[in-house]
Amino acid sequence: MSPLLVQNEAGYQNLIKLFVSAYLDVEAGDWAHVNAEKLFAHSDGLIALTGGLGGGRQPTVAGGPAGLPPRKSALDRLATAFRGRLYVELQRHGLAEERATEDALLEMAYDKNLPLVATNDVHFGKANMYEAHDALLCIADGAFVSQDDRRRLTREHRFKTATGNAGTVRRPAGKRSRIRWRLRAAVPSSPASANPSCRLFVPESGKIGGRQN
Repeated sequence: MSPLLVQNEAGYQNLIKLFVSAYLDVEAGDWAHVNAEKLFAHSDGLIALTGGLGGGRQPTVAGGPAGLPPRKSALDRLATAFRGRLYVELQRHGLAEERATEDALLEMAYDKNLPLVATNDVHFGKANMYEAHDALLCIADGAFVSQDDRRRLTREHRFKTATGNAGTVRRPAGKRSRIRWRLRAAVPSSPASANPSCRLFVPESGKIGGRQN
């Protein structure tokens, strides 16, 4: 499921319906989830993010593994269901998979005039907790720290403040969080009605809108 934020009372009611359906409308023993049709049917009042590599719909939107063409139809469906309330989510944890999909995500955001949001997949509090958390991953998976073929995270999977995250994903100075404002506003404006911050975002590849910076 795409990450969802409640925008208003209608969104809260729809989120409750989705939660109930995720647990009650599935087969016994299946993991809690809702299908795309149910999500789109209860999208009013909700803000959606495309998700990161660890979950959500970003791998589907971006085309999956490197080398596969972007699946714009997935983004089209999200943009239609969450008209004016969809944000393309970017994360940077130093992973090759993120670098492989970033240009495709940016190109689709430019093409559809969708705003960007920088988030972080948080697994531990501070950078100096990385080794301890890495050991816990090994305990959970029955692996050894010295193994190469095991689950790993990076130091970038720590909790970051807005300032700290801005240092990882550059953004224009003076830009305020539009999502934060939209969660408070009674009558929010469409992201497409303002100059989207994605036009000024500088990707790691140095390309802006398909052109080298």
